[in-house]
Amino acid sequence: MTKLGRWLSIAITVCAALHVRAQDCVPSGNKLAISPHMLQFDNHGQTFVSSLYQDNLSAVLELSRQWAVCTTQDLEEPARLFALGAHAFLTFRLQFANAYVLHEYAHAESAMRLQLANVQVGIDDGNPITASPYLANLAVMAFDPRQITDLSRRGVGVSWGGIPNSISARTQVDAAGLNLHSFFAWHSYASMLHGDKSPTQALGYTVNKWFSPVYFEMDERIGGDPSAYVQDLAAQGIQTHKKDIQQTQLLAALLSNGMWTSARTLLHYGDATNAIAPLHWTGSMPGAGQDFTIYWPEFSSYLNQRGVSLGGDVALAFGSGAMWTLGLERNAIGQDQGTDINLGLHQPWDATTLSGRITLNQGNVFASVKGEYRLSPQVGVTGLLYGTQGDTLVGQRLAFRSGGGGYVGLNIYF
Repeated sequence: MTKLGRWLSIAITVCAALHVRAQDCVPSGNKLAISPHMLQFDNHGQTFVSSLYQDNLSAVLELSRQWAVCTTQDLEEPARLFALGAHAFLTFRLQFANAYVLHEYAHAESAMRLQLANVQVGIDDGNPITASPYLANLAVMAFDPRQITDLSRRGVGVSWGGIPNSISARTQVDAAGLNLHSFFAWHSYASMLHGDKSPTQALGYTVNKWFSPVYFEMDERIGGDPSAYVQDLAAQGIQTHKKDIQQTQLLAALLSNGMWTSARTLLHYGDATNAIAPLHWTGSMPGAGQDFTIYWPEFSSYLNQRGVSLGGDVALAFGSGAMWTLGLERNAIGQDQGTDINLGLHQPWDATTLSGRITLNQGNVFASVKGEYRLSPQVGVTGLLYGTQGDTLVGQRLAFRSGGGGYVGLNIYF
């Protein structure tokens, strides 16, 4: 485990437990999303389906955090600090394990889209990998004693037979896992924008935002995806270094709204509720009589087929209704693949929420739309559809070799 990885895990745990304050406990509402598509790790749109696993784990961990806050509020400060610190460490372990396991499934999904043979994700114990259930893989990564002291240990792995036919396809497979973390961080930030201000969401964001730069640091010793990706670019005549890519990722993290919002939120790990919102400015539109809120941008970095991109999203909300996002993304390292121009909208109503996002790049299009409808206080329906035409940067990652996909399911509120 490198110094960077070790100090990052310690800092997360300390910050999460640093600020504790006894108060009345009023648990907030949570939900679980259940979709038949979650049972198939070889379906189109797997990245979107994997985000359901991320959301569900965050919901369960947030419920346990609120329980821990309530049950320890009458303890003496040292005992309460210890209990919440232990809970924060356990939450970090599960968030890290979940990110790692879904990282491997992202590789597997790309390999399946290429129709490679015998794709398996399972326990890596030195023997040939055989498929293991998601929860078994999660338990090994979170609770195997050998994993707890060494974040570099590969307790779960992926394997397949054959190799991709083209270098661009191989590049996409090698980049799939790290791109998933960037997407998860962006997804967590979107949840913050839409009202999820929990320390658990902040911890999930932090784990995924820093997964790639930490992996690039550890790659010097253990090898893996960063080395493979740099070699893939070199095979296309694109010369770069891992440090250059890591610096781009660090720049995206340090400039991001979600990064600093999460840091502030984690200081309130011991609070039953949290009112910290992403960094923003509020004003009034002259003559319209309506307030608006503009948010500091969220920056992301991705590994694309012919280079590394850097993008940013700015959000603008009007009153308590619609929230618009505008984003730009283009390669900062490697060959020019055009500029993704992204426009998104999130609109809540009483029982319905719709959100959509469209990306344009030199006449190419990627679009997605998600809807939720609450049937009762306990149950709702949810679904997502996406479609792509041509080649966009985001389409390479979210719709690899598929023209469309999505999922349907139920939301269970508790």
